[in-house]
Amino acid sequence: MKKLINYPHEEWIEVHGHRLHITQIIQLLEPILTEERIETINEVLPKRCRDIAVVLENIFDIGNVNAVIRSMEGLGYHQLHNIENKVLMKANRITRGADKWLDINQWKSTSECIGHLKKNGYKIIVTHLDDNAIPLSEIDFTEKTAICFGSERLGVTPELIKLADQTCILPMDGFSQSYNISIAAALGLQQIKMQREERMGKHGDLQGKDLEIVKAAYYLMSAPKPLDRLIKNLLHHPNNEKIVNLNP
Repeated sequence: MKKLINYPHEEWIEVHGHRLHITQIIQLLEPILTEERIETINEVLPKRCRDIAVVLENIFDIGNVNAVIRSMEGLGYHQLHNIENKVLMKANRITRGADKWLDINQWKSTSECIGHLKKNGYKIIVTHLDDNAIPLSEIDFTEKTAICFGSERLGVTPELIKLADQTCILPMDGFSQSYNISIAAALGLQQIKMQREERMGKHGDLQGKDLEIVKAAYYLMSAPKPLDRLIKNLLHHPNNEKIVNLNP
């Protein structure tokens, strides 16, 4: 696995040679961020959803990958797993920087990715038309779920179908049998968001330590650059002595 955006999942984060606790990061950077940026981060964080993971398998067109990323960020999703796309590049004309706010993971194989998700309690839902497929709306997305989309040419692989807990479809009323991958993802993710809001009263699920971890990451991404010099200056500033000496 290669994590393209090194999102922290622990309370202690390595920042340019310094091992800092998320509390230290927040306390060090909050005074130098704009009020507008802090307000935006505080507004966005509770709406972030990590319990619904998005999986893309063998997507050929990088534009489609970036379009999915843009939809995910706009709808509040946080976790993307991309399988076997060796050239996942940033295309700002499409994402407009949306990729940096997501936890994006790159996997070499389908089995490795799905094994990781199942180990972490995710049920696997695959968008694929077969005899067992049910409408997306009939699936309970209040539980930890990975929703999987396949390639533009061939759809999902037989391996992914075999590993799935359930196949599903997005019902269509026209002659076409499938949507473009980026459209399918956007429509599906919007339906999932609406279902979670209706059944749970909210879509976001970040709270407690997880929320603070992502908050620290957002602060780091929002801080002035170069970050290594900034962190060094803040750590050695007399006013930050109490923050720097925070015990593990």
